[in-house]
Amino acid sequence: MPDNMNGLGRWEYGACPLDADPALFGPFADLVSLWQGRIRDGGRIPPREAFDFFDFEGWWGRIAISRIEGEPVDVRFVLWGT
Repeated sequence: MPDNMNGLGRWEYGACPLDADPALFGPFADLVSLWQGRIRDGGRIPPREAFDFFDFEGWWGRIAISRIEGEPVDVRFVLWGT
């Protein structure tokens, strides 16, 4: 079955520097700003405990939290949607 038969199209992935300008992310700029603003001194990414559920109020129902687990690499969703 072609990738676009489900009406969702193809997924695309990219990479960017962790300190990329949030404005480059269009409608996700506020989420990127929040993420970058919670990075602690000397850290590369913010720890999960740096966020509260209410920090994401505008994103409720549109985000997922997952955990990437060891060998072989597997993604386990902790929160999906609301």
